[in-house]
Amino acid sequence: MNKKYIFYYNMRSKRGGVAMLLAGIISHSEETAGLIRRFLGEMTRSRGLSLSCVSYDNSYAFLGDWRRGEERFDLLFWDLSFLPEGAMQTAADVRERWSDTEMVFLAEDDSRALAAFRLGAQHYLLLPATEAEVREAIDRCLSALEGSWRRKVLLKTADGWRSVALADIEAVISEDHVQRLYLSGGEELCLSSTLSSLTERLRGRSAFHFLSPGRGILVNAERVKAIGQDTLTLEGGRELPLVKRKAGIFRREWEKALCRV
Repeated sequence: MNKKYIFYYNMRSKRGGVAMLLAGIISHSEETAGLIRRFLGEMTRSRGLSLSCVSYDNSYAFLGDWRRGEERFDLLFWDLSFLPEGAMQTAADVRERWSDTEMVFLAEDDSRALAAFRLGAQHYLLLPATEAEVREAIDRCLSALEGSWRRKVLLKTADGWRSVALADIEAVISEDHVQRLYLSGGEELCLSSTLSSLTERLRGRSAFHFLSPGRGILVNAERVKAIGQDTLTLEGGRELPLVKRKAGIFRREWEKALCRV
C-alpha cells in the first residue's frame, strides 16, 4: 500500500520573505524518516525557516504526486534500501524537471553513489546513518538553498545585459510589446525579451514563485503585499489590476506559493 504523511514545523517562522520550505522523504523505514524529520525541524527552526515535510513509504507513492504536479519540492531524501531501481529512475526524472531541488540519497551500500552524485546529490549516506551524518546532509542542503535564494538572472535590457537578483524583482508588465521590469528599490528596466520567454526563464525557481494576475502581467509572489477585489498592491506601493473573475484563483495560488497549504 502506498502511504503519504504530511508534517508541519515552525509555522510562525519567517525569513527574508521565504515563507516555507517543502521537503519530501521517500523511505519505507519510519525510523529513517523520523530521524530526518526530527533534524529537519530542528535545523530549519534554528535558521528561522518554516517547513512542510511530506513522507512517502516508497517512490511510487511519491511518483503519483509528482506526475500530477501537486508538489514542488525544495529538498528530497531518497532511501534506496527498498525498490532502489525505481527510486533512482524517479530521482533522475525529477532532476530533469527540477534542476535546483536539493537531494540526499541513503543506501545500504555505495553501489549507486556515483549515479547519485551525477544527479547532483548533496550527500550519499550509508545506512544506518548516524545523527551527525544526517545533520551534515541537511546542513549542506539548507546552505545550498540559501545560496539559491540570492540567485541572479541575466537579462537583456535596452542598455545592454544586466544581472538582476531574483529577490529584487517585483513585477514585469508588458505594454505595447515592451516589457518593463520593476525592482524593489524603485528601479525600472526595459527588457528586450518577450514576456513568454521571461516567464519560462523564471519558471521552476524553488524559493521564488512568479504568478500572473492578468494578461501581460507577472508578479513575484513574495513581493505582493495585499490582494483586493480588483487590484493587488506590491511591497513597493505599486498597484496592479487584477481580473475579478480570476481573483479567487490568484489568491489561492499566492497563498500556496507562500505557505504551501
